[in-house]
Amino acid sequence: MARRPPSHPKQAWEEVRAPQESSSPAGPCEVTMVQPLQMSKTLEEENAQHPDVRPKGQSGSPRLFSLPHSSVVTTGWVDLHVLQAHLKHPSPAKNFLALRALVALSEEEEMARRMRYRSLLDDILLCLKNPCANSRVSALLIFHNVMGHLKKKARAIALLLVEELPPFFDDESIQVQELSISLLRKMVESVEGGDEAEREEMKKKIWRALVPLLFHLNEQTDSVAQASQEALLTCADLLENEKLKRRVQRKDTKKIGKLLLEQDRRRLPDHLNFCMKSLADTRASVRLQAVRFMGVAVRRLSGTQDQENLRKMCRALHRLEKDPDLEIRSQAAQTSVFLRSLLKKGSPWYQWILCCWL
Repeated sequence: MARRPPSHPKQAWEEVRAPQESSSPAGPCEVTMVQPLQMSKTLEEENAQHPDVRPKGQSGSPRLFSLPHSSVVTTGWVDLHVLQAHLKHPSPAKNFLALRALVALSEEEEMARRMRYRSLLDDILLCLKNPCANSRVSALLIFHNVMGHLKKKARAIALLLVEELPPFFDDESIQVQELSISLLRKMVESVEGGDEAEREEMKKKIWRALVPLLFHLNEQTDSVAQASQEALLTCADLLENEKLKRRVQRKDTKKIGKLLLEQDRRRLPDHLNFCMKSLADTRASVRLQAVRFMGVAVRRLSGTQDQENLRKMCRALHRLEKDPDLEIRSQAAQTSVFLRSLLKKGSPWYQWILCCWL
């Protein structure tokens, strides 16, 4: 006989404390516990459905059972739209508790399959911008769980979301960094068994992530550095780039940077803008990789570059002259000298002397 819900079910957010009410921080999240299972329906089919999962014969307003964070919900009497509505609620407490409920639900195969509709995924993605680190961790765990359960059917989600992850590689939370990097690796892996069109689309999308991953390859936090190396190796496999793969295995960051610049010259301005943002990072390892990469990249510039952009780079490097790390100060000084020479070459006075001499 089917299990009937209690006459007065409690809501999930009545028994789980919000982050500001908790007396201790949330424990570490284990991504490796997610077991991939086979799914049957496509993303397009799921988008057309409304995943009301109340038992057959039940009617009226949907309610929620109490949902422990680490357990798999077996009652099956949950309307995902109720939880989705609370993701948009003005109360941060309800946002967080809805995310925790979704984490628990996504651990179950059937519920993970029902979470594949686009509007819910978009709302969970918006939660990655939540100022609460625990909320960002929860959102990433949901994506990890859904991707793990869907396997081949996850390719559509991967192609939609993979470009959204690089900004979170620099998150202040180490858990968010590690989860976002490992999620990118999982998304890239999902298309390896796909058709040629999916593989080619993913190849175009992952180029944006390679330089941010490079900057974390020698991260002071070992787990983040390892996740970055594994993600870069997975990207190299998809790109069928053996030279990149060998350099990543050796963690030869300077040669990796040169190779990326040689093979993707069109993104040079974007790479330089990203470098300037990374120069202000609180982690010395990231600042060092940024100034090293900039030192290689600016040597591919010419005096015809936008003078204002060259001045911005000079000012950004000038601020590093008082950096506590000696190697960063040295690299910044060398790159500044080269940029000043480009500024002189691009000045009208220099161009007039050059024309007269010729």
